[in-house]
This record gives sequence, C-alpha cells and structure tokens, in this order.
Amino acid sequence: IVPHSGATLVAASSGNTGASVAMLGAQRGYRVVIITDAKCSREKCDGIRLYGAELIIAGPGIRGGRSSDALCELIDLNATICDLAGLPPQEGIDARSLKPVLDGGADTHREDAVAALDNFRCLRTATHKYIHNHNDRHELYDLEADPDELHNIAAEQPELATDLARRLRRRLT
Repeated sequence: IVPHSGATLVAASSGNTGASVAMLGAQRGYRVVIITDAKCSREKCDGIRLYGAELIIAGPGIRGGRSSDALCELIDLNATICDLAGLPPQEGIDARSLKPVLDGGADTHREDAVAALDNFRCLRTATHKYIHNHNDRHELYDLEADPDELHNIAAEQPELATDLARRLRRRLT
C-alpha cells in the first residue's frame, strides 16, 4: 500500500529509521509523527525534526484536542518534564518549558529553533529555514511560499540569509 500525499505516517524509532522515515515522508508530502526514546541521540532527533516530524505530548493536566505550531527544540522536553513534575529545571542547558504553550497561555515558544548534524547547521523561524552546509553552500527557504523547500532563495535574499546566519552562529556559541 502506498499512502497518498497528505497521509500521516507514525513510526516508533530509536533514531536511524526515524530519520529515514521523516526524510522520505517529507519528500513525498506525508505528515510524519516519530515516537522515540532516550536511546535516540540528539543529532538524530535534530535530523528527524528538520524534516518536519511532529511531537505528541499527553498526560494529566494537559488539555487534549489542541495543536500548536510553536517552535521548540528537543532539549525543551527536559525543562517541560521538570516543570510538569514540579521540579526545578536542570542547570546549564538551554531548555525552556513548553508548559505555557500546553496550558494555552502562549502561542509561541521560541523565535527560532536550531539543529546541528554532522554536515550542516540549521536555523528555523516561523517563516524561513536557513541551512549552513559544511561545504559552505548556504540554503534559505521561504516556508510560507515554498513549504516543500524546493527553491533556494539565499542568492535572491542575501540580507536575510546573512541575518539568519548571524543568529545561527550566536545560538551555537
């Protein structure tokens, strides 16, 4: 059975398979939900997220039936779990609790989300994605006009590419 474009794929994975499913799903226009555990490395989880895979959070005190487009990072789950459990956040990590979004008190969480893999670094905003490849090839996509990321506009919008590159460097240092 070959799912139609727009279908939802759900996969449980500890990393490699999830990254592959997320990548192929994104290429074929599927909505992808990856369920993973602590065995998944940060790099693999970041890669899964870059392809648009989604996160599902459920539990006591979390109102169901809601969805959010708020940008978040995997590390934010640490602060969120601590917050929901009534524990202080772990020190020394750049994590922010998603509880205000889960409670419905906030629509946004981060201005941008960053991912770093072996060969590239990425910064995603609500409207754009900037990718710095280690071969110094820069990519910029307008996610509203080009959600499939087919047209690299870095050369057409050098000021925006430079601004996002600066923000990426600042987040990674």
